[in-house]
Amino acid sequence: MNLQDYYMTAELHEPPMFKNREFAIIKKSLQSPKNPAGIRRHLQFDNIQKLRAYLIAHSPDHVYFSTAKYENPKGYPMDVKKEGWMGSDLIFDIDDDHLSVPTIQEATFHFVMLKKVLVETFGLKDIMYTFSGSRGYHAHVRDESVQLLNNNERGQIVEYIAELGICIDEPVTADIARIIRLPGSIHGKTGKQCRIINPI
Repeated sequence: MNLQDYYMTAELHEPPMFKNREFAIIKKSLQSPKNPAGIRRHLQFDNIQKLRAYLIAHSPDHVYFSTAKYENPKGYPMDVKKEGWMGSDLIFDIDDDHLSVPTIQEATFHFVMLKKVLVETFGLKDIMYTFSGSRGYHAHVRDESVQLLNNNERGQIVEYIAELGICIDEPVTADIARIIRLPGSIHGKTGKQCRIINPI
């Protein structure tokens, strides 16, 4: 796939408080002894058009954005950035490689159970569901009630979900400073699009 051509017209997701989000990319050409993952973080864009221009220019293998909002998304190191923390979405990640039966069908089963808990038990309403482009699904909870939960409080939610037998990637949910794959971007390993989906 020609990523430059793809990002010229791709329907990229524009998260709320766009200017306050950190963006990151991974690209093989950025790999070095000091940066073996080839990641470039602490990027900030004023609008979706500027992000698009950056992706066209750099054609990254993976594109991420922060679950958190910051006063200064370009701040570095992270301790400095976190001083201007403005809240974080609550993220759930279900991948089939974390499951005892590592299939997309099993991931879908856990995802359906998760959705039921988020909506019917927790009463959450502002949720975006996505297919990751690879092994599973993400749920982005944006209700105001979750934004200022700290790591420990998010960890308690993780424990509750685990007790119900729903297998999530626990560190993703507990972390207030996580970056997550951007819907509309291409997963560099599979060539598939991370995309927003209707609840299953």
